[in-house]
Formats: sequence, structure tokens, C-alpha cells
Amino acid sequence: SVLSRAGSSMADSEDENEKGRRGKFRRERGDSDDRSRPNRDTWDRRRESWDDRERGKRRDYDRGLRRARRDGSPSYKRAKHDWGEGFYFDPYAMPPPWPGMGPPPEREFDAGPTQPPLLSFRQYLNSQADEVDETMAVEKYAEYKKTFRRKLVLDYFDAHKNEDWLRVRYHPVESVSLKKEEKESVERRKKAFLKLRELGWLDKASLDVEKSDEIVKILDAGLILLEGGSEFDLGVLDEVEEKGKEEEEGEGEEKKGEGEPGKGEPGKGEEQAKPKPLHMTKSVYIRTVAPSIKRSEIIELAEKIPGYLRTGMGDPVPERKFHCRGWITFDHTVDIKEVCSKLNTAKVNDFELNVMVNHDRTHRIRHVSGFSVVDSVAHKELGEAIRLLKHFDNGTGVWAGEESGNPVVTEVGRVYEETVVGAKKEEGGPPGEEAGEEADEGKAKLLRNDDILKALDLAVFYLRFVHSFDFYEPKDYPNEDWMPNRCYLLHVRGLLPSRPSDSDMDEYLNRHLKRLEPFYQKYGRIPDEEAELLGLKDEETAGEAFIKANSQELGKERWLCPLSGKKFRGPEFIRKHILNKHMDKVEAARHQVQFLNNYIRDPLRPQLPPAPATRERGGAGRSRHSWPSRPPMPPPPVMYGSPPYPAPHSMQKRGRRDPRALREYHDLDAPEEMDF
Repeated sequence: SVLSRAGSSMADSEDENEKGRRGKFRRERGDSDDRSRPNRDTWDRRRESWDDRERGKRRDYDRGLRRARRDGSPSYKRAKHDWGEGFYFDPYAMPPPWPGMGPPPEREFDAGPTQPPLLSFRQYLNSQADEVDETMAVEKYAEYKKTFRRKLVLDYFDAHKNEDWLRVRYHPVESVSLKKEEKESVERRKKAFLKLRELGWLDKASLDVEKSDEIVKILDAGLILLEGGSEFDLGVLDEVEEKGKEEEEGEGEEKKGEGEPGKGEPGKGEEQAKPKPLHMTKSVYIRTVAPSIKRSEIIELAEKIPGYLRTGMGDPVPERKFHCRGWITFDHTVDIKEVCSKLNTAKVNDFELNVMVNHDRTHRIRHVSGFSVVDSVAHKELGEAIRLLKHFDNGTGVWAGEESGNPVVTEVGRVYEETVVGAKKEEGGPPGEEAGEEADEGKAKLLRNDDILKALDLAVFYLRFVHSFDFYEPKDYPNEDWMPNRCYLLHVRGLLPSRPSDSDMDEYLNRHLKRLEPFYQKYGRIPDEEAELLGLKDEETAGEAFIKANSQELGKERWLCPLSGKKFRGPEFIRKHILNKHMDKVEAARHQVQFLNNYIRDPLRPQLPPAPATRERGGAGRSRHSWPSRPPMPPPPVMYGSPPYPAPHSMQKRGRRDPRALREYHDLDAPEEMDF
């Protein structure tokens, strides 16, 4: 256009005039200045080449923002990557957990449903009439909180009472098979532990991080016995160890060593036989299983494949729309890729499994703080281990039929009592050998007592083998016998710290004991008073209530039974008819009430995670379903007031609050709990 040509000519003329004016002074500058500083034409060429190079790399949304500023049109949005529904990628959570910058190997659903927020006292008071005085408001708010808790429990139960994972856990009929399976599993684990101890594998065992290889070998030996292996099959662990040594030394021939204690010799019929590596398995991983799919249905499908061993299911996760994960375990001789192809072509109730090869974890032995070696800490942990051991034994009833009881409790308890007596006599704490030089004032004096640690190791091994409980973590592995890797992970004692202090040691011990407290709720029941507030029903009157609900009065001496459609002269005849012809439905009604009561009485019952506001003000603790689904956000960038940038004078006024300070969500208007 004319304007554009005129503009370009004006720009060219101005550049030429600038060059002319600058040329007058150029001769007065030194030659070195001309060589070191490029002229305007050089900068223009560099800028044009850089723009041409980067023009293809600019993002669409950048150009869209520029257009929006120029002509007022809406900015363009960048197209999202189709990585699956609910996938969330936080650019601040670096480095990513997957190689490269592509999508993760497993997608995550959006945050699932949460509990409705509890109204604060002021919010509840605003919804009441003006005539309500303070005393009445406190009473009504207390009743509102009770109703709110009861509604949460009953709504969650009604929403999931028809799903298999909840019924097999709490239903009085459907949970019988699960309880029987758990009891048989504990019995097998107890026999495997006693056999392992009888063969001498635990005599010289030490749960120190330096003995990680020996601990792994003990875990594998216990797993072989748990899988039904014999004493002869334990020799496979020595063969694997010798084979690894030969590969390191470059030898091609096998050598036969003496082996560990408990390694059997082959009999007459086993001269040509080889020990079976029963501790080695192969498995597939199911990313997501719908709540409508039962575990028995997956077992029925997997049993058709040769080499099948077991099927495991995880707990449903609200963030995943109450879908759960699954694992199918096979013998180590199967071709696991071929198994995956077979399972991916099959369907369970029109649901595709979408399985993939499951890879074992590499680090099986993990360590905790080295303060666990100190005798004073180990002595208290030994007492806590004995307490946990008795609690789990009573909950499972594993030693109920034996008069002598658990020999581990007897042996470990004797060491604990003797140590307490010795500590009282010497008045200097539990006896032990000095494990390090006495530190300066304010620092701990580290002592190590091998007798206490040996007894504690025996208790820790018993808890891990028999009750699937990792003491030092602490962590419980429910339904571990369904999973691919049994007795796989274990936490042990770490190295002694170089500069220990009494405060650090006390902090570790208090934190560990506090983390052990929630596990005493396992196999427990909440009090009846609390259960009644949550909606506990009377099981004895459930049958009568069902009969009364199915007795409809049509008129004078005319009654109808909806179950059969027959008419009777009075309700007593309907009652007799239901008890004779529909007793199964009466029992089903009673079982439904027992189903609800079993769920309410469980202190560890699954429930929705609390609302975000409740979590921020430190309300109810997280349940097994309330773990976070997104990585935490990074700290805010450096602002004024943070070093090394001082705050401006306008923000240094007295009484000015920091806008980045955390807000308190405590309800100051709510009355105290004692007022309720």
C-alpha cells in the first residue's frame, strides 16, 4: 500500500541520516573500537537470522496472545495431549517419574468424591431462626454433628453395599470364605516360620543393614517353605549364590559348596532331582478393575492358563472412581508375554483386563535410622514388639488350641524381663556394651546390647513371616498371600549416626512408637455407644421388622403378603406363612443388618476422604482411601521480604501481615466439645 511504502521509505531515510551523522564521528574513534563493536547492519542481519530460526519454534498460544493484544480477538488455546481421561501433569514436579517427557506408564484419575464439608458453628447459626438462644444453639449444633457423622457412614454403605470388595469383608455369609482363607494362611505361615527356626536359619540372623544379602536369603528360604517346599528345595538358594560367584570369577563349571544350615541332602529317589526354585514367580499387572468385577470371576478366567498360582486385588481408590488394581501370579516356567496376549484378548463381563508384565522391585531390604541400634531404644522397641505380637496372635487365634502358647513370646519376654531387672540393679539403664565413644555434653552415649537385639530380631521375623507386618517401617501387608511377591520387603536397622544427640534419638523413638499405635485397632471394635450414634441396628428385631413390613392390611380381616401375593385373615397367619415359605428372605434381612453392623463396628472401615477444608484445619485423620493423588506444589518464588531482597518501605509498616502467611481454618465461634 501507499502508507506502507511511505513508512518504509521514511524508515530508510532515517537510517541513512543516522548513518551519515554517525559517520562524522567514526573517524575520531580508534580502529579497535570499529573492530570490536559490530555496526547496525551486522546486528540487523543477526536479528533477522535469529527470527527466521526461531519463528518455527514459537508456540501457537504466544502468537495468539499477540493477536489478542493487537485486534482484541480472543486468544487461541493450545491443544491438550490426549493421554487418557483424568491424566494430570504438574510441570513443577520435576524430574518426571518416567523416562523422557512423554505420558506416564499409568494414568491417574481426577480427584474422586470427598465428604461434604461440615458447617462451622457460625454457618449453622446463620441458618437457624432468630429465636434460638445460645444454649439451644449449642445443643442443636451437637445434634447436627452427630447426624452428619451418621449420614456419612450410612451413605457410604448404601453406595457400595452391592460391590464385591465390601461384601467379602463385612457380609456375615460372604466373608466366611475369606476369614477361613486368612486363618489357613496364618497357620501355613506359622508352620513355615517354626520349620525355618528349627533348621537353624534364624540362629545367627541379624537385622542390620550390613547383612542385607543374608536377610534376603532368609526371606527366600521362608518363602520356599511357605510354598510347600521341602528341606531339599532350600539348596536352590546355594546354587543361585554359587552361580553368581562363578559368573563373577569367569568359571564355567558348577561347584557344590557346603551351603547354609537347613540345606537337605537328596534321598535315594532324589539323586537325579534338582531343588525347585519355588520362591521365583512371574506375574502380570492389571491397571484397573471395575467395582462390578469380582475376584472370583478373574480367578475363573486365569485358572484356564497352565501355571496359574493365585490372584490378588488391591483396595478400591476413590480417586480412581473406586477402581482397584490387580495381580495374577504364575509359575516361573511360563512365557509371561504369551500369557499377557491371552489375557488381553479375553473379557470379564464385557470388561477388558488390559494386563501388562509386572516387574519386581529391586531394593528389598531398606533401612531406618541407626538409633534403633542403641540399647535404650531397642529395649523400648522390644517391649512394643511383644505387645504387638500378643495383639496379632489374639486377633487371629493362631495359638488358641495350644496350651503352651507361642514359644516366641515366652523366649522374647524372658529376655525383656531380665533386662529390666538388670537395669534396676545397676540404676544406669539397660546393660550393654559401648558401641561408640562417649560424646560431649548434650549428646547421646551409644550402647549396643546384642541380647536385646537378638530377641528383637526374632520378634521382628515372627511378625513379618506370620502376620505380614513390617515392624521397623511400620506397615501392614493385608492379603499378602494373594500377591506375586510374598515376604518380599523388610526394613532393618541402619548405620549409627556420626554425631548423635539425645533429642534426635528421642524424636526417632517417639515417632516410631506413635506410628505403631494405629495398628492396635486391627481386630478391634468400636464401643457400642459410639456405634449406636453411627446407626447401629438391632439384629434380633431385624426379622420381625421384615415380617411386619411384608404384612399389608387391605381391609377388615383382609391382609396381603407381597412376597407371594396371597391374602390372609390376619397378620399372625402372614407371619406363619413367611416363616414357613420365605425363611431364606428373613435370614437375608437379618444378614443385611449384620452386614451394616460389621461395617460400623470396624474402626478401620473404608470411607471417603475428608473435604479439603477439613483436611486443612486438621480435622479427621486420613483413612485408607484418603491418600493424595497429585504431587505437592513447589514453594512460592522469592518475593519482597525474602532474602536477599528486602521489603520495600511501603510493606515495612507496623502491623502489616505477610500475604503469604498460612491461614487458620479453626472455627473460633464453635463451642468447646465439653459443652456438647
